[in-house]
Amino acid sequence: WGSWGPWSSCSSSCGDGVALRSRRCLRTSEELPCTGDPRQYRLCQLQGCPSGSVPFRAMQCSLYDNRPVLGSSARYRWVPFHGAPNLCDLNCLAEGHNFYYSFGRVLDGTRCSPGSPDLCVGGRCLSVGCDGILGSGSRPDACGHCGSGHGSCVLVHRLFQGSQEPLSGVWTSNLPSQSCTRGVLGARSPLCPLNCGSFIPAGRCGRCRPAKGRSQRIRHFCQSDFVFHGRILARSVVGQETRYEVEVAARYRQRFPLVSREYLWVPSTCGCPALRQGGEYLLMARRHVNHEHTLNRILLQDGGYARPWTPREARLVREAARHCPHPRPP
Repeated sequence: WGSWGPWSSCSSSCGDGVALRSRRCLRTSEELPCTGDPRQYRLCQLQGCPSGSVPFRAMQCSLYDNRPVLGSSARYRWVPFHGAPNLCDLNCLAEGHNFYYSFGRVLDGTRCSPGSPDLCVGGRCLSVGCDGILGSGSRPDACGHCGSGHGSCVLVHRLFQGSQEPLSGVWTSNLPSQSCTRGVLGARSPLCPLNCGSFIPAGRCGRCRPAKGRSQRIRHFCQSDFVFHGRILARSVVGQETRYEVEVAARYRQRFPLVSREYLWVPSTCGCPALRQGGEYLLMARRHVNHEHTLNRILLQDGGYARPWTPREARLVREAARHCPHPRPP
């Protein structure tokens, strides 16, 4: 292969789009063809579109409004239809009628489905790697490094043992230089004095309100980055948050890699959701990364989905996956 050419301009004038670059296969007539793709696409993110702008797919459907189709003189208004098998076809529903029509491929840079980060390019739905390249398959490792596999990660746990006794002074965490951690606030950042954190004034917490029922199960599953079966090994209070050490037994959904043991954080010390040490639970959580990218952890909201694990609960969770815009089977 020759070297990559320059990136093209973005396919969209606002919001998300794709840029293209290409390369040439340099070979004689007797040599085998080059392996690999001659084109590469990357995500380009521009300034957000003005409020009231027509969504990209809806705009493409509207281009066929009041034009004859199906060999008929009837005229229709068209809106996007998301129930067809090929996500990257321009499938449009005739407004007020119960049929849809496919007008070929959508334009490059169209979202594969509502709320999905994946984009259509050349009629294919491609996921965006952590390197910004579509279809590269690059994903951050458990420490947040892109494309490094798991070589940059070392699982360290139970390094700090808390105490219920109030001690004077300020605790700090000192990390090796150039290290990246999940579940630590940052290198040499002062934490609150130990006597500030373990007790909550009466009346602050209220009763736990666990998420339950079919609609809650589906909503939490589709909005979560992680859905897994975990066993609670330990619980500790860190500042104004609760940290659980969890052994991951099974994974039903993971947008980012999970290792066999993880820290699960709850942004309160109220004990909600109620997770018992030694208990096994079906947990639905989100990835939390702060703006400075010094914090990368698994976060379970105090009203999040945490149910005791049973074979029936596992079956219901697998069924919930079918109701997401982009199902990700376990």
